[in-house]
Amino acid sequence: KRRYNSRLWKLFTDCFNCLPLCAVVEDKIFCTHGGLSPELHSIDQIRCLVRPTDVPDQGLLCDLLWSDPDATVLGWGENDRGVSYTFGVNVAAQFLQKNDFDVLIRAHQVVNEGFEVLGKKQVVTIFSAPNYCGEFDNAGAIMTVDEKLNCTFQILKPMEVRRAGGMFAGGMAVANFAGAQGYTSTAMAGQGQQQQMQQMQQQVATGAGAGQKRYSSVPGQK
Repeated sequence: KRRYNSRLWKLFTDCFNCLPLCAVVEDKIFCTHGGLSPELHSIDQIRCLVRPTDVPDQGLLCDLLWSDPDATVLGWGENDRGVSYTFGVNVAAQFLQKNDFDVLIRAHQVVNEGFEVLGKKQVVTIFSAPNYCGEFDNAGAIMTVDEKLNCTFQILKPMEVRRAGGMFAGGMAVANFAGAQGYTSTAMAGQGQQQQMQQMQQQVATGAGAGQKRYSSVPGQK
């Protein structure tokens, strides 16, 4: 059932066309929606992009919104979306080093645990919508950054409707990361989630999957 007309939808799209294309936190954390571009060499290029504007089918603006990291790719690859590219963790590492950033934070992809880390903890995907479209049964994640650039993830588990009585069951995991060398867990809430957190920790210990991360952009700090 349609609640609002297309005029309201047009107002939202006009608003989106004015939104910032990236954010830089304390000169160390680079945030964008999709990812990197083979045309992106300097942050000044992003500053020169004029807004409001429509998103083209190719080029720097398109790539910032549509590209995806891929741990199996070295360099640039073809994107299954049919638009933009995939980029390897080596591309991300080169970009971060050249621009004196520590980490790339992006979204744009459903990840089962709400966030996912690639490479040497230099690329983080955050997806904040649990149970996306009612189909994926994924967790969502929210990241906050404190004054010391320590990042905290709140992992939002999908809510489950109990058939008897219509009650809801779910919970939240809290993950912190500070120190680029590893992950530690803090707390879990909800039935069965402690076991899930232990599995996440084990994945991180072996370099696979998503998990709890403590991270700081301060050079040399662990």
